[in-house]
Amino acid sequence: MIIGGIPRYNPPRLDNDVQRMLETGINVYVVSGDLEDHGIGMGDIIEGVELVDRADLGNLFDQHDRIWHW
Repeated sequence: MIIGGIPRYNPPRLDNDVQRMLETGINVYVVSGDLEDHGIGMGDIIEGVELVDRADLGNLFDQHDRIWHW
């Protein structure tokens, strides 16, 4: 894979990356409205991913020391 003219030898594999995070005890959340916006059904997300409403993001962020977003 080449991004911006730079070869990437270990491109991300988000499904595997998310699964590994869950297996190590990292909490993974998805904004329920984003699923709807992108036509993704509940049956299409990885088991263990938790749903959060957009309106609750501020509270969720306050509960955690580190937040990774992509």
